[in-house]
Amino acid sequence: MGLVGDALEVSESYTSVEEFREHIESTGRTKADKLRLWTLQIPLPHVPPAVIAVAAISSRTTSSMLAQMDEDLIRVLMQREEPLCVISIGSDGAVSERKARQELMDNLIRSGEGEIAERRITHPDGRSPPIAIPLLRVFGKAMVIVQDSKHCRKTMRNNLFSGARAIVLARYATFYQQVRDIVNDTAHSPLRRRDVERVDRQDDRAAERLFSSATLNYSINHLGKSSLGLSIYLFIFGDLIDAYQSRKVSHAERAVMVLRAKFFKDLWKSFLHEGGYSAQHYFISNDADKIVDTLILSLLGLIFIHRDFLDTSFPLMPWAHGSESNEHVFGIMRSLITDFTMLDVVRMIPKLTVRLQAACRSRHQNVGETAAGYSHTYFHDEDTPLSLFSQYPSDENLNSLAGVAYDEACYLWSLLGYESSDVLLPSRSQPGGPIPDDPDDASEDSEDGATISDRRELLDAIEAIATPTHDGMSREDCSRLHEYTFAAAAFNLQDFSDIDLLQADLDPVILKDLANQVEGILKASESPHNPALATPSNSDISQSTRMPLTSSDDISFLVEIRQLHQTKEAEKGVRRKGTPSEDQLRLGHVSDPPGASESSELISERRLLARKIRDIVKAVDGTEDVGTSAGLNRQVRWTKTPGLYSATSTSSGAHWGLDPPANGKKTGNSANALDAALKAANAVIKKRRAAFTGLPHAEDISTAKVNGLSTLKRGSYGIVLIENDLMIGEVLTMYEKGGGKFGRHSWVDECRNIGLISYMVVQVWRQSLGQRCQFKTIHGPSSHLALPRFAHIPSTSFLYTLPIGFSSRNEHGIEINRIFMDTVFGKLITSKSSIIGSVKSLQAKTSSKNDEDT
Repeated sequence: MGLVGDALEVSESYTSVEEFREHIESTGRTKADKLRLWTLQIPLPHVPPAVIAVAAISSRTTSSMLAQMDEDLIRVLMQREEPLCVISIGSDGAVSERKARQELMDNLIRSGEGEIAERRITHPDGRSPPIAIPLLRVFGKAMVIVQDSKHCRKTMRNNLFSGARAIVLARYATFYQQVRDIVNDTAHSPLRRRDVERVDRQDDRAAERLFSSATLNYSINHLGKSSLGLSIYLFIFGDLIDAYQSRKVSHAERAVMVLRAKFFKDLWKSFLHEGGYSAQHYFISNDADKIVDTLILSLLGLIFIHRDFLDTSFPLMPWAHGSESNEHVFGIMRSLITDFTMLDVVRMIPKLTVRLQAACRSRHQNVGETAAGYSHTYFHDEDTPLSLFSQYPSDENLNSLAGVAYDEACYLWSLLGYESSDVLLPSRSQPGGPIPDDPDDASEDSEDGATISDRRELLDAIEAIATPTHDGMSREDCSRLHEYTFAAAAFNLQDFSDIDLLQADLDPVILKDLANQVEGILKASESPHNPALATPSNSDISQSTRMPLTSSDDISFLVEIRQLHQTKEAEKGVRRKGTPSEDQLRLGHVSDPPGASESSELISERRLLARKIRDIVKAVDGTEDVGTSAGLNRQVRWTKTPGLYSATSTSSGAHWGLDPPANGKKTGNSANALDAALKAANAVIKKRRAAFTGLPHAEDISTAKVNGLSTLKRGSYGIVLIENDLMIGEVLTMYEKGGGKFGRHSWVDECRNIGLISYMVVQVWRQSLGQRCQFKTIHGPSSHLALPRFAHIPSTSFLYTLPIGFSSRNEHGIEINRIFMDTVFGKLITSKSSIIGSVKSLQAKTSSKNDEDT
């Protein structure tokens, strides 16, 4: 990538590469492996962003260093002779970015150059403190710290797909397998198979399809009432994102959308606390929680700033606030050079203006693409009447709108089966303190199944031979390496030539047209009356977007609301009935779409050259150097670990983290991963066998009676240890964890070895007092709520699989076969204290091993 810090002066007196390298090392400068970029965006449609700063950074760059960079840039922008009015500072949801923004605020306040100007909205319940919206005033101007709304949408998708938690919404558990069920209905699914298999976690369009009205409609009408939790999850967080992305709703309606999400989340925390559920395992991740909070407060803050703090009327277009313009710039640079260096960036930036302007003027976009990464729409306006965006609700209206949002959030929770206790409502705090970070969230932004790019592979190969001459290399090999080095240099020269050929300056006609567009937008946004007095009341919100707030099994109104709020991209991007599925394309029932082939003569030549270089190096000393990259792919950029795999015990290999080979045989890394997983699974069985020695049915509970003849799958019943009691659990879904630090919990549909399972989600029944074979649905900490009980458990808590037909559901719960109760469950109950000790011992060993891995 380059070196961290300012440019380094290079002398012309160096006599060799080694001398130059020694000089670089003597400076003590760190090698950069990332790029930090700042863009300036006028938040109006069709106006391209401007790149105003760029810096090479490393993994050692702290949030304090990032905050100092931000502060220096703010001073340049806001303390100049003609200061700019900066109203938002956006970033994605990365932890380092959030910490840097907080430190930036703290630094400015500490220096006396910044202060918090707080606005408040009355809490509708009449007991809780007002909702405080912090505005940062810097050099006399108000601004907010915003998160990227599309990044939040992907985060909420990733949380739903994560095996590290089970999302429990009162009477309903929500998990990845429910979404997979949608895709399996190839005749009606609005989702594409690639949306749930070999998941690209940064795929904007896949996340957009998931939270679209079409997917919500399918969930309600095809999955049945058991998916009500999924439906409401999709509605709440889909509408939260469209509070930013929608081009057709008023700011009063946006306020309802974000406040509804806030109250829904507050009530969710109250439910977890009241129901005795741990937020770490049954709520969204800590990162997601904070990102959602920031989105909510930022949008309300932007409304206050545009209403109260600007010198002139200016329309608020929330979709233009965030980090999308940054990602757009990165995307264009990667389209020119996949793995660019700092030198490449310096050469490219002057050429980007024309590309950005062309993109902002273009209205063409393939909204149906899959695994396509980022989708940029911040410059789209969808021909919206712009005067709508210069009208802002008054304080009185906001208080009233908060009441609307609160009533709707309470109504949705009543549909889920929960009505909050008056005693708990005032606290609103997260039970037990902040949610601990989960290791599975560390890779939330990475991509599965990625590979190193051709350009990066060649650069790494050149890096491997840039060291002093390898001992034992023949003259012929040295000569060939020199030839290969010159060939690699030719490729780089071609890249430089391609950059130089790009147009650097905008056509004056285009610039004039852009100025006219901006002027037209500002005029069109002027309200017929004074915008400062434009205070829409509740009647300004269409009644068709309000919930009926009456008890009914028909919740199709949620689909109608999402249809009104979603973007055109969401409407058009879903899979239509009759569209060929990815399976059909793979099996050759229809021809591959144009451009399906990714082969490129130039790319293949780079890779071939890289491998020839490495063959020589490996033949000489058997070593291979793998460097870092600024733009390998999203997985390698984030985790520095290409090609992670998670093995599965299913015959199909079908889970969302593994792409099975076309011939069904696992080779290379995939085969190695499977072998390692099976060895680890057998080691788990061995530990279970040792832990349960001397207990009744010791051999059976060592394997949990799971094998090739008795597989574990959704709908299987078994004896589980939960809350220090033996209960009956029904398997709802299962996950396996991939190996290594960045291995994820990946879904599996069937298991033949309990040692392979990392977590499972179960509904649990507890034995009824005085009724030996009867197990009740309502029990435990949530019994006073009259709700069923769910548990997210490790495989060590699953003890014994019930034979098929040994359980039956009834109105009171579940009844277990009497013979099984006498011969198995009854004997295990007599040894319950020993079983508890054995399971705790196993879980302690597993926890210790996980600590070593991370």
